[in-house]
Amino acid sequence: MGKKFYVYNKNKKLWIISTNSMICEMVSKFFIQSHFFCLKSIKKFILDKELMEKKRAYLYKLKKKFTTVTFLKTIISVSNDHLYEEDFIFKLNNIPHLLPIKNGNVINLKTKEIRQRTYEDYFTDFINYDYKPIENNKFTVFINDLLADKDYANYFQKI
Repeated sequence: MGKKFYVYNKNKKLWIISTNSMICEMVSKFFIQSHFFCLKSIKKFILDKELMEKKRAYLYKLKKKFTTVTFLKTIISVSNDHLYEEDFIFKLNNIPHLLPIKNGNVINLKTKEIRQRTYEDYFTDFINYDYKPIENNKFTVFINDLLADKDYANYFQKI
C-alpha cells in the first residue's frame, strides 16, 4: 500500500487525503503563478520588445512543460520522501476533548467553548450538527442527544 498524503482544505477546515491529481493541480498552480510573476518582473527591466517576446515565449514553453502530467508525476515521485511525515497519521483526530462540528467549528468538551477549527486541530471529519451556545445544564441534553449510549455520554462529560 502506498503512502497517503494529506492536504489542508481551508474552506472545509479539514485535512483530506490528497490524490495525485490534487498534488498535480497544486504544483501546476505554483508554476503558473511563478510564470506570471516572472513575466511581470521581466517587463520592468527589458525595454527591447523583441527580447521581451523571446523571454515570454521561453517562459510559456516552461509553463507548458511544468504543467504536463509526466513532469508533475516526476515532481511528486522525487519529492515523496520530503512531503511525507512518518508520524503525521497519529496527529489526525487525536484530541479527545475537541469535537469538530459543522460550519468549521469545534467544541471544547472540557470548557464547553466553541471556536473555529484550525489546521493544527488535525481533523479529517466533523459531526453535521450546528451547535448553538446553551446554558450549562442543557449541555448534558446536547451530549445525550448526540450520543445514543448514556455511558458514553457520561464519559464525555467527565473529560
